[in-house]
Amino acid sequence: MTMNKKLIIAMMAFSAAALPAMCAAPDWVKGAPRNLTVTPDGSDLLLTWDWSVPANPTYEYGFEGDSFLPQGWEIRSSDNATETSTWFRYPDYFTGEGDEFLLHSGSCSAMIAMHDENLPQNEWLVMKAPANAQYLEFWSFIPPEVVEFGADPDFPDHYYVKISRDGGETWNILWDGRHDLDQCDVMQQVSLFLGETTDENTLVAFQALSSEEESLYGIWAIDDICFSSISETGESSGQVARHNPARTPEATEGYYFIVFRDGEQVTDELGRRFWRDTEQKAAGTYEYEVCVMDIAAYEMFESAKTEYTISDEPVPAPADLRADVTFHEDTGRYDISLSWNKPDGRDPIYYNVFGDGARIGYELEETGMGQTGLYKGVYSYEVIAEYANPLGTSDPARVTVACGTSYPPENVRVENGTLLWDKPAGPSSPTGYDVYRGNEKLKESTTEMTLPLDGKLNEKCRYSVHAVYADGTRSLPAYIDAGEPATHALPLVENFDGGHLPAGWSVEKGFDAVKSVYLWRFDNWYGIDVPAAFSGEFASISSEVIPGADMCGMLVTPTIDCTNTDEIAVMFDLFYTSPRMLSLCALDLQVSTDGGETWETAYSFKEDTDGSQKIDISQYAAGHKAQIRWYYRDRFAKYAAIDNVLITDDPSGVDGIIEDKPDTAAIYYTLQGIRVDNPSNGIYIKISGGKSCKVVVK
Repeated sequence: MTMNKKLIIAMMAFSAAALPAMCAAPDWVKGAPRNLTVTPDGSDLLLTWDWSVPANPTYEYGFEGDSFLPQGWEIRSSDNATETSTWFRYPDYFTGEGDEFLLHSGSCSAMIAMHDENLPQNEWLVMKAPANAQYLEFWSFIPPEVVEFGADPDFPDHYYVKISRDGGETWNILWDGRHDLDQCDVMQQVSLFLGETTDENTLVAFQALSSEEESLYGIWAIDDICFSSISETGESSGQVARHNPARTPEATEGYYFIVFRDGEQVTDELGRRFWRDTEQKAAGTYEYEVCVMDIAAYEMFESAKTEYTISDEPVPAPADLRADVTFHEDTGRYDISLSWNKPDGRDPIYYNVFGDGARIGYELEETGMGQTGLYKGVYSYEVIAEYANPLGTSDPARVTVACGTSYPPENVRVENGTLLWDKPAGPSSPTGYDVYRGNEKLKESTTEMTLPLDGKLNEKCRYSVHAVYADGTRSLPAYIDAGEPATHALPLVENFDGGHLPAGWSVEKGFDAVKSVYLWRFDNWYGIDVPAAFSGEFASISSEVIPGADMCGMLVTPTIDCTNTDEIAVMFDLFYTSPRMLSLCALDLQVSTDGGETWETAYSFKEDTDGSQKIDISQYAAGHKAQIRWYYRDRFAKYAAIDNVLITDDPSGVDGIIEDKPDTAAIYYTLQGIRVDNPSNGIYIKISGGKSCKVVVK
């Protein structure tokens, strides 16, 4: 909880009559804490301070010796207590190996564990306090999860330190460990003002309390208990007390510390003489202030102040980033292991790792990570170092690695009607480049890295460039989509032969977790064993390229003129498999009539599907200029493939592929929509007598 100090001071105007009637705090407790110090501790700043008045230890006990408890101590147990579910001496009943965090010094501590049978616990360790004590300090271990859960008011467990001024008749809460410790696996010092000086009637208790239905969540260990008395009288400054409405809810007695940073309250009440500032800050000077607070009276007294300056420092990038590749013949997949060295100079607090633009490693403290089960392809990685105090983000260290393929050209672009690209990033130079407009080859093995397009930009199309190497390999395409969308007449036919995105079509991605080049592809990159009805190449997508992450890609047709038809259908061959485990898995056929701004789902494939499909989209597309898309989303390593697309306004005449002989009275089109006068050996759209059908000519 944080609160502006000005607000706290303003609330002093609250009537004193509204506060409980209490004795005035003694002058010695009103003094400012001494020796306030700020020191760097890793990525944090550690604040430490001393009591306002020096103290002399009057009683110390560390649970060493022949017996567990000395005279004047007692254990008060519930009826169902066992040897370890109430207070016992550690390491009794334990091996003591690997549990050094349960000790502060020596070889013993006091400890309580959760009940073996998950029964309720209300266990007290009670002692008679030494006379004339003002301070109590001890060392405590509570599991970090308990401190985390303790912020939830519904969490039932409590780890109390209580005080009684009347021999045990009534008890007040001094401290509850669930609210006051750092979340770490070490003993931590607890420092408490006791309020009124102790006398012969004062008892102090350590109480572990669970819910009425089950045992404690975790263990509690304490060590090195020390009571102290003041050695000199402190002087009060006479400063007016400040009202503080923010309180740890369980505390009813004692004096606590409050920390401010630059006038802003940054802690609740602290029962300890240290605080760790984990907030990461920019370079600059910060003022810290520690005040003493009377819990019962809601009063804060004199404070100690100090400043700490965080200087600007360089933010070096990780060094020597490397990518090692392992190929698995049994699966045909690749593993990539990334490693790097710490930067020279400052130590980062962690690293963020990006693969093909998506973050794949989050706040890593180690200097390496890997990816497994990858497809062949080219993978680009960046590693960024993050710094604290001052905050800083390094430039990325980069590496690119080719798995089972060759490096593609870089930076494909169109400038002034000319297609340009840069040479690949790999170690070898290509012997030439193959250039495509859709599936139309514009150049083969050209050594130039520029190509005038000569007016070919009129229609939207994908321009792809492959690098060709001396060993005969050809890279993945690097591409750019350019040109203006065009409207196509019916029928629209496409069989995806050629290995590239057809002219006028487009591919869109729903998430940035994968490169577009690994979305819908047309060269069976994913190795899918499609049915025999598929002819040649086809369109396919697979979530296996990024297993466990969301794959989302859309294959979109050109705009189709359906304004003069009342009936329209989409026909295609489909091979689809998906676990359908969650609603996020989807293959939908969708229609847009507003240029892709909004989409309506005409049909959803709910189960694995294999075979010819015929989807009536008349109610969505008829009378409009429409686009159709196949929307795919999955994350469970499944796939979809489509082929032999026909979008027609005569669906009744196209029920499937039939064998045919050339008919001079008919008009034939290829599946790309190109008219053919003399069809032979292939699949065509035949239009005759006002009817259309898909035929195979042999």
